[in-house]
Amino acid sequence: MRLIRRLIQALVVVALVATCATAQTPRFEHLTVDDGLPENSVRSILQDRRGFLWFGTHNGLARYDGYEMEVFLPDPANPHSIFPRFLIAMAEDDSGMVWIGSYANGLSRYDPRKGSFTNFLPDPTDPSSLPGSRVVDVCPVDDGVWLALGDGGLCRFDGSRFERVPIQPLDEALVSTTPQSLTSLLVSNERLWVGTSELGLAIRNQQGGSWRLLRHDADDPRSLPTDRITDIFRDGAGRIWVATHAGLALYRGDDGFEVFKPDPA
Repeated sequence: MRLIRRLIQALVVVALVATCATAQTPRFEHLTVDDGLPENSVRSILQDRRGFLWFGTHNGLARYDGYEMEVFLPDPANPHSIFPRFLIAMAEDDSGMVWIGSYANGLSRYDPRKGSFTNFLPDPTDPSSLPGSRVVDVCPVDDGVWLALGDGGLCRFDGSRFERVPIQPLDEALVSTTPQSLTSLLVSNERLWVGTSELGLAIRNQQGGSWRLLRHDADDPRSLPTDRITDIFRDGAGRIWVATHAGLALYRGDDGFEVFKPDPA
């Protein structure tokens, strides 16, 4: 009995060691056009509430169930097909709608109940239409959807019309005829966090009020590492991280950051 007990204990130890070794060595699989992707350049990824993975590529949209890809491409004969091909931003709202922003062809909304798309394009004759064609970030909220546009500034969609929201410090910093070039957007902690391509980070309360523009200051180690923002992220602890062209910044309150930069040593 004692020998059998020792053998069982030894097998348990071996199993635990094997489990730990497996956990520490992740195994990657690669999905390409050979697996059904419409194109190998993937610019955005979303996992929806049903577990599907959505991939926005340079040439269409794909939905992956873990086994097969379903591809969505523009179909001139179907007005309810997706219109853009070059897809750079995606988000799911509380009702399960998937919003897709494109590089040059506006915004699309997918309704999983109907299996169809609604497309939104800028219209110079309609002031309530989408104010630009490059939708770089999408943030659904309880009463609408906030959008950051690379060629049309910040706007909010209430379900029927798009309302452009001026960012006063940016409007003052740029020529009035040039819309600010936005790169990223986060709606968190009742605030709007807006990243720009060269003018830093703009912050405002979601319901209104004045904007604060946070920029790099070479004399302030708590400032952003650069004014070129690429992404904004809120982690599980509620902390706000800002990715830039010169390092990573963690917002510490009082308009200050903890900055992380590459260290060759």
